[in-house]
Amino acid sequence: MKIINILSLIILSVIITSSGIVANTINNSVIDISVDESLAENEVVLYASNGFRGSSAKVKLGFATAEQLKKYKVFVIRSIKIAPRTKLHVHYLDQENKTFYRSKEKTEIKKFTRIQVAEYGDFEDPIDNALSDPNGKIKGILYNSTRSKNLTITAGKIDAHQLSELGMPFFKSYELADGYEMTAYAFTGFKGDSQVVRGKGTLDKLSRSLVLRKLDRSNDTRILTPASDVYATIRYNITKKQVKIKPGNYDHDQLKSEGIRFVQAVELPAGYELWGYPYKGFKGDPIIIRSSGKIDKLVMSVKLRKK
Repeated sequence: MKIINILSLIILSVIITSSGIVANTINNSVIDISVDESLAENEVVLYASNGFRGSSAKVKLGFATAEQLKKYKVFVIRSIKIAPRTKLHVHYLDQENKTFYRSKEKTEIKKFTRIQVAEYGDFEDPIDNALSDPNGKIKGILYNSTRSKNLTITAGKIDAHQLSELGMPFFKSYELADGYEMTAYAFTGFKGDSQVVRGKGTLDKLSRSLVLRKLDRSNDTRILTPASDVYATIRYNITKKQVKIKPGNYDHDQLKSEGIRFVQAVELPAGYELWGYPYKGFKGDPIIIRSSGKIDKLVMSVKLRKK
């Protein structure tokens, strides 16, 4: 009879705080990672398996990114322990954020970008808080196409060589602080097809350079202050809300933030056409509009370009 020696498992016990991650290796023969059952206030334990089992991470007040959790084998959150007077925010790129107030023995939280542990009564402005460094300068987060890497950015012009030096030659998804707008360019030197975005979402193509600027709120009827007389006016007829846009790409989340839930009418400048898509993210078969007037089909995201 063969005797098989079972090596003790090396188990990672993780404590993530707002100041960083501390990992301890513990030699133990049990399968699950042990955590303190008596949680202090404002602590949350995230588990990779149902029933408070599997790899786990204890998170205190502050943020932890999905990439930080992946390092400690928490790829999908399947159960949660939440201490008294504590709540857990889960942030996503492509769906509404979620908040949990009580422990859950069984759940499935995946495709999130980061989590936040907060106290009851905290002022909740997750994006603004997440994008603020101690000096209040960080105003955006960029993600690569697989979301395996992220990079914080400040307002201003950022060209491809600067992004490459920080390990991100291309970016695809983004999160921007409230009151800021980004123009993303396909090529270096702020050239090529561009897309103007706010909030959070995914660009329709990989980009290499960008301009991030603070919005001028003096005229709420416009998304942008056009640099020239070339702009189109789009309307949501139900509320009679309208905004002016210059040539570029405008996704549904950006338009919705300006009160345009659907594009139902347009006034086009000479020599330009509007590509209208039935879904957010420029998905679905587009209609090409070459003259001003009402739009009979559903349009949620648009591109204004030369004919």
